[in-house]
Amino acid sequence: MLSHFAGERPVLLEAHLQPDGTLDILLNKQNKYLGARIADAQAKGIPAPPDAAKFTDVKDRQESFHFSFPDVDGKIVSDKDERFQNKVVILAIGGTWCPNCRDEAPFLVNFYRKYHQRGLEIVGLNFEASGVLADDKPKQARNEASVANNRAATGDAHVRLQREVDELLKHLLRAKSDQQVGQ
Repeated sequence: MLSHFAGERPVLLEAHLQPDGTLDILLNKQNKYLGARIADAQAKGIPAPPDAAKFTDVKDRQESFHFSFPDVDGKIVSDKDERFQNKVVILAIGGTWCPNCRDEAPFLVNFYRKYHQRGLEIVGLNFEASGVLADDKPKQARNEASVANNRAATGDAHVRLQREVDELLKHLLRAKSDQQVGQ
């Protein structure tokens, strides 16, 4: 049995190993799934899981991503704002209630400090549970130890991801700089 906190709700996953090596899986006591190793699944005719990269996409990958939403004071923040023109902009979508999003925040702060002078801007678009700012602020009583343990358990992956994002940001900032020089 596994439990997982998916931000807005707990998740219960019960799995039972079957004699043939597959797993009978029950999600939240409702949804049934069958799990198997890839080679075993193919041999047993179990369909491959859907491609996660196809769940969300943009209409035109060559087009800039446009956004416009109110900030905490009700002022509209938009990609059309002067402060974002000719900059590399990261739009971080999350929520203060989301442990993974809160884990991401220190990395974004580090990237901002490191690359802001070279043209990086970071905008956070948070979907909050109630929509009432005072209610949705992170609760200090929340168990921070679990977040720290998660970071420790996945530390190598975080370091690797941070390096990859660092290289991507360098590339994007160079490309944006070269584009401005060519204009």
